[in-house]
Amino acid sequence: MIAIVLTLIFPGLGHFYYGKYIRGSIIAGITFFPILYPLTMIGALVDIYRISRTKVSPTLSRREATLIILISILFPMIFLLTLWRYGPQVIYKTVQYVQRVDIETRNLSRIEEITDAISRYYTLHGSCPNDLLHVIGDNPLRKKWEKDAYGNSFLYVTNDSGKQCYLRSAGKDGISGTEDDILKEILGPSQESKGTGE
Repeated sequence: MIAIVLTLIFPGLGHFYYGKYIRGSIIAGITFFPILYPLTMIGALVDIYRISRTKVSPTLSRREATLIILISILFPMIFLLTLWRYGPQVIYKTVQYVQRVDIETRNLSRIEEITDAISRYYTLHGSCPNDLLHVIGDNPLRKKWEKDAYGNSFLYVTNDSGKQCYLRSAGKDGISGTEDDILKEILGPSQESKGTGE
């Protein structure tokens, strides 16, 4: 009876109960293939019933077998209770993290696109554009350049000579001048750009 209960909990455990370790290991391994699980369970029950009818002495004591049964029952219960208690929080935080990384990636990509467009503008006109509208133009694909990925307007300024310009994203908090800002300085004469976080 104990061997049958062990087999019902997990095919192969009943065979361990009778000391059939190799056979039990093979059955347990096959169990991990879902498509074979029903046949494996039936085969394991039939085999363990046959072994029990041969009066083979168990290698585990009744106490040890009972302990295995309790652990096999309690462990899934504890796992399910833990999943029910903390699962939603883990999923929520994971989704938040993925969304944050996605926004940050899109924001950096957008800044690079604008920076490249400004550099090309400088190459053609010899100075930085007065404002972003000069590089956005009527291109519908560039309308999103008016704001960063967080929905905040970009801060764009040039120096008096028009040889240097700066593009700033206020970051997640939407406040310019904080540590999550992303600042791009476009150096006109060499058409170089570098990013610094402030």
